[in-house]
Amino acid sequence: MAGLTNYQIFAADDIYVLSQGSLPSTATSSQTSSARITAVLSAAGYTGATSLTASPTATLGAYTIESGTNVNAYINRIQQAEQGRIFCSRANVLTAQARIGTTLTAPTVNFSDSGNTPYDNIVVEFDQQTVINNANVTIESGGTLQNASNASSISEYFTQTEAITDSLLSTNAQAATLASYLLNPLPEPRFTSVSTTFASLTDVQKTALAPIEIGDTISATKTFASGTPLSVQQNLAVEGIDHVIDVNTGHRMTLWTSPTVIVYAFVLDDPIYGLIGITDPQPVLG
Repeated sequence: MAGLTNYQIFAADDIYVLSQGSLPSTATSSQTSSARITAVLSAAGYTGATSLTASPTATLGAYTIESGTNVNAYINRIQQAEQGRIFCSRANVLTAQARIGTTLTAPTVNFSDSGNTPYDNIVVEFDQQTVINNANVTIESGGTLQNASNASSISEYFTQTEAITDSLLSTNAQAATLASYLLNPLPEPRFTSVSTTFASLTDVQKTALAPIEIGDTISATKTFASGTPLSVQQNLAVEGIDHVIDVNTGHRMTLWTSPTVIVYAFVLDDPIYGLIGITDPQPVLG
């Protein structure tokens, strides 16, 4: 169409700022991963907004940070020990979340190829690239190698190792727990991304989709013309978000995902007597 011009806009959040900074020689104490992030940001002179988890999993050791250490590189080492998420939110708030596991958060958007929020592309991966059947973790100072492995997976897929040789974790016991956490012995079909165009959505669907943040939960369902099963539904955690606005195709949103498990709260009908299916129990007359 004549008269239309394409524009490209590039922006950077505070992760870029941190990647350009360095730390002075800094002594640390044994502290949680979120407390270490706070100490590192203070030493770096960072003044941006933060949202740090109140209940991290990892406790880090009292290891001195060498002068000249890149700020973002060190924060990535904290993330390596915690195995959570560290990112800048939509509002450019530096956010740290605890070790990824199950979630109590129900899906905010339900994608489907037949009803619910429609998608026009979903990527399904089924290969052994994500298999980890041997994990070695050694803490930075004075530790011994901690190993976790899965013999049946090694027999099926050969040895595929994840090794962390300088973990910031404080104890060998924590290193052993992390090694076990890192194991992913079996390849399983997984939805790794889902895409949709805003032009295909209702106003209600747009309103639900637009504010999605990293760490939120969504679900996706894919149906098949034949085979077993005929439909696959997965609960997914959002790990990345991509927006592309094009004069020809409009606004496209892609969510990069990982599988997650939702633990639904079980609430008894009656808070006093705790009887299932009875909200107003009658007294027993004798």
